[in-house]
Amino acid sequence: MAGDMTVGRDPAEAILQGQGVQRVNAQETVMVDNGKTDKDMTANQSPAAEAPVTEAASKEVEEVSSPKVGGAESDAEGGQAKQGPAEEAKVEEAEAETAGQDEAPAPVKFADLGLDAKLLKSIHELGFQQCTPIQAETLPHTLQGKDLIGQAQTGTGKTAAFLITVIQRCLQNPIPLKERYASAPRALVIAPTRALVMQIEKDALGLAKHARLNVLAVVGGMSYDLQRERLRNEAIDLLIATPGRLLDFIGSKDVFLDYVEVLVIDEADRMLDMGFIPDVKRITRAASKPGRQTLLFSATFSQDILNLAQRWTNKPEMVEIEPAQVTAERVEQIVYMISSDDKPKLVSNLLKYHKDAERVMVFCNRRDETR
Repeated sequence: MAGDMTVGRDPAEAILQGQGVQRVNAQETVMVDNGKTDKDMTANQSPAAEAPVTEAASKEVEEVSSPKVGGAESDAEGGQAKQGPAEEAKVEEAEAETAGQDEAPAPVKFADLGLDAKLLKSIHELGFQQCTPIQAETLPHTLQGKDLIGQAQTGTGKTAAFLITVIQRCLQNPIPLKERYASAPRALVIAPTRALVMQIEKDALGLAKHARLNVLAVVGGMSYDLQRERLRNEAIDLLIATPGRLLDFIGSKDVFLDYVEVLVIDEADRMLDMGFIPDVKRITRAASKPGRQTLLFSATFSQDILNLAQRWTNKPEMVEIEPAQVTAERVEQIVYMISSDDKPKLVSNLLKYHKDAERVMVFCNRRDETR
């Protein structure tokens, strides 16, 4: 896309005025300095200006290649400085440390975690033998009942990490059905969107296949009456919910969180962005069982998220898994820093500019924004 804006002008402002697009290539950043690019400045640089730099570089090469006077003795045959015992010991120690860093940690197998046989059978049937990094780092802590704050991107296996923890706890501490209460789940997972809740429910049903645990998802946009009927008449082991629908059932006294043993808050950063934190605070206060285990996962850790996590957890373990690759290499990304009110106009002008585009996808945070 060719841009027809003045150099240095805010791209978002021009788009809002319908004046075209300035492309920013993720592979090559052009720095602007008084109207000239770095390529122009390099081309216009005189040989005289380059000479001192070349001369200095040559001197550095000579100094490095020449043996220092007063240092270690020069080896007559190899031209290399001899090292004493102390220097050789330091070199060997440095090489050992480097070798240790290059070695990948041994993979952690699910069979080595002491999981219940029913849970292991489900894991193996799903085709999993070894833990992903987030599972290997978190499960040794969470299986011991410790609180945890984990940073991991979507697709790293964090969902299975907290589901395995929940299912293992239920299997280790079975409660006879005659001692259970309807409307009182043993474990609760809250997630910001309906799509995410439904995906977590699907994964939970697969992992709990042989454990015979009762799993239920409650979300908006689906039958309220059917969800309420199950809550009222069944002993729920694992309840997965969006904050809004869960609060509806708490308000109507169709669900009670007094017996929640494990609370999972998934994608806490999105909860914050979507304005769900007040709802989450009400939910955490309602799940007030002493000794409750709390697991919080977030793709990013802002100070606000860390403050909330410390408030909701008790002496938590911290686990951070950096993504191997955050963005696709062949995807060009352009960011426009604008206010929320200007977003519709910006999108409209972008679509007008790319009028020949055959396929366009627009993502929004909430369903009401797509209408």
